[in-house]
Amino acid sequence: MRLLSSIIGLLVLVSISSAFASSWDNTYLVQTEAFTIIDDGAPGSNIYLTFGDVANESLFWNIGGNTFEFTNDVHVQQSATVSGTVIVDGNVTLNDTITIGGLTYNFPTSHGSPGDVLINDGSGTLVWGPGVSGTTLQPYLSTESYNNCRQVYQGSTANTINIFGGNFDPLTVFDFGPNFTITSVQPITHEQVAVTFDVGAATGTYPLDGENHGVLHFGSGAITVLPGASTTLVPGISTPWVRISADAITGAGTLTATANVSGWDKGASFETVPAARDMELTWMIDNVSNTYGMFGVDNADPNHSYTTIDYALYLRNGNVQVRENGAVIGDYTTYVAGDTFQIKRRCGVITYHKNNGNAFYTSAVVSNTSLVFDSSIYRNSSLSSISITY
Repeated sequence: MRLLSSIIGLLVLVSISSAFASSWDNTYLVQTEAFTIIDDGAPGSNIYLTFGDVANESLFWNIGGNTFEFTNDVHVQQSATVSGTVIVDGNVTLNDTITIGGLTYNFPTSHGSPGDVLINDGSGTLVWGPGVSGTTLQPYLSTESYNNCRQVYQGSTANTINIFGGNFDPLTVFDFGPNFTITSVQPITHEQVAVTFDVGAATGTYPLDGENHGVLHFGSGAITVLPGASTTLVPGISTPWVRISADAITGAGTLTATANVSGWDKGASFETVPAARDMELTWMIDNVSNTYGMFGVDNADPNHSYTTIDYALYLRNGNVQVRENGAVIGDYTTYVAGDTFQIKRRCGVITYHKNNGNAFYTSAVVSNTSLVFDSSIYRNSSLSSISITY
């Protein structure tokens, strides 16, 4: 009786242990030298490997489809290699580049515009471009072909113009003629492209020609090359000071008025920048304390009043104010002794700068006339290194 009880207890223990150890029927688990074969014993049935009673997710062999299938997502941390055909029934999400036949492609991060297609820039970067139906679409240039300059100078480098039109893409090519070397073409949108170029020695006006996918298109715009910007006027050296007031002291690129007599009636001028020419006026301020003076350019210098200076900087006790024809435009920056200021004209646009930095103000009044240096000093102002280059 004691032996029979022991045998029954052992059988119960084995049964319980087997139930907790695996949900497979161990009749079909066959151990070989290299691996375990899972077999359900029915050659015509799918074979399932199920994970967890609650998760209830499976990897199974689909007999009819001759495929392994998962009932949920599959995540591969490292590389996944497929030697056959990949068939996807649902969506595919790519979070990075894709390599096909050893070539890597970068996809755009926006949806593009209606009707756009993906265009390869030749180096694997894909961008959205206009769809082509039947024939190649050509870029066109609007009559307002620039938002930068219509004029450049002979021998100049790294000039950039933004050309407005349509149907631009990375395969659009521009050709301004043998006097120009185009160094880059950068599409900004389908309607705008930035062209950077160097200029040769010839002067004149040249058309803006373009080519898209091998189809020539002659644009409606033109670009003018002017003689190189090589003339520098230094008052008292290369050009004389004129209209010098009684209390102004002039020298080689210098202007000083120390009298503390009230009144905007002191100053001097020199000339002349030709009409429509780009130019840059520059000077250094030598003192700060108790200074009051306005300096700039205008079309003529009829008197020493600041109200007739078309574009001026008012330097007063370390503060800088923009004045145009006497009107207050605003306070923009400060200065110390040794700072330099520039007033520049580029394509008719006047800008104001300190120490050759970025413009702190751009005038709303277009300038295309000839220009002279003009000044109006109240008291105690000293400038040096005065010059105009055009």
